[in-house]
Amino acid sequence: MAPNTEFHLGDAYALPRFGRPFSAAFAGFWFSHVPLERQREFLLGLNSALAPRARVVLLDNLFVAGSSSAITERDANGNTYQGRSLSDGSMHRVLKNFPSEARLHALADAGLGESPLYRKWQYYWAFEYRVPEP
Repeated sequence: MAPNTEFHLGDAYALPRFGRPFSAAFAGFWFSHVPLERQREFLLGLNSALAPRARVVLLDNLFVAGSSSAITERDANGNTYQGRSLSDGSMHRVLKNFPSEARLHALADAGLGESPLYRKWQYYWAFEYRVPEP
């Protein structure tokens, strides 16, 4: 493991206090599994573990017709779900939201982030922002 790198296991919606704020955070292929109604809660909790002006990077996949698993269901809150099968043949219902660029910017604009930047590739997106000053 690289020096100055730490890994912690915890509840993403109730991050423990680590004794000092972190200077950056990365969430890869996680945000699409956060229920729409908890996205603000997740980002507020993440920001609270970070120093002001810390960099946050979210990376996830885009929905690409013909490549992504089909959306099989939408709940009353607008969350979308995919059916996924494992090698043992079992089927599972998986929460999988595909946030738009506008949705991500709206979260940042609601006081969760400064200097937001959205990037998009063929199969993936990244959203970066800085934690606001208190």
